Amino acid sequence: YLSVAFASIVSNGNKFPFESEDTPKNEPAMVVMQNGEDGIEDSIKPRLTRAGANQENVGVIVEETELLTFSDLDKIERTLEYRKPKLIIFDPVQRYMGNVNLNSLTEVTNTLKGLSKLAQKYNCAILLIMHLNKGQNKGIYRLNGSVGLPGIARSVLMVQDLKDTDDKALVHVKSNLAKKGMAVIFEITDNGIIFKEQVPESSLNPSSDKEVKTSQKDIAKNFIKEILKNGELESTVIRNEAHNSNIAPATLERAKAELSCVKSFQKDKKWYWKLKDDETSDNHISNNEEEVIW
Repeated sequence: YLSVAFASIVSNGNKFPFESEDTPKNEPAMVVMQNGEDGIEDSIKPRLTRAGANQENVGVIVEETELLTFSDLDKIERTLEYRKPKLIIFDPVQRYMGNVNLNSLTEVTNTLKGLSKLAQKYNCAILLIMHLNKGQNKGIYRLNGSVGLPGIARSVLMVQDLKDTDDKALVHVKSNLAKKGMAVIFEITDNGIIFKEQVPESSLNPSSDKEVKTSQKDIAKNFIKEILKNGELESTVIRNEAHNSNIAPATLERAKAELSCVKSFQKDKKWYWKLKDDETSDNHISNNEEEVIW
């Protein structure tokens, strides 16, 4: 429902909820909606109609004989070049990852790099939608698969239910380009989304507030444990992968320092990181590297 609301806004050139009155109105723009779960005729189009979308500006990339995946960059780029959409929606993102191990940070990051470059080249916003798992983890850790998925994104928003009400909140849990925005309270109705108000995240009910808070340092800790789960890695490789996942160098070092299970050691004049439980060689093990090069 949120993706349909955003598609309606962009297709009509309308302002987004709670934008300033003096914000210039945008020109109507093309939206591409790739939805791997809902039917176009029985679900997507009726929702777009109720949301008042300009459906002449909403389309899909046709999947004729094979399913579209993020490895089909040529096909996606042709759409960007000729249709010039300002918004592309992939729902759910796992459906379009192709033959990729979602638990592999490297595979996930490499798969999404090309998509990220296309977004920058054509000045297009790409919205990736993920479902939360049913586990007991909090915040970003409830996303299925590698932390590389939310890691490579410039901005991450999470929807949560609010206690004792039918309302929901859209909460900004990560932002690399600007300060986080306020939480947006909304309601899903038969006619689509009603955006009600903006509130500080701290004003949400306590149980929901804990659900969405995940610090950058916690993300970095999870990143380190995931990338080392298959064995030792050279520290420069880890830092490069952290950079690709938008984890700051200082955050990475603070996270490593707090992880007692992670050790550094030198081999062949290079520094490596490993999990403490791994079988070790006779190399010297240290918590800190003697030289750090960024």
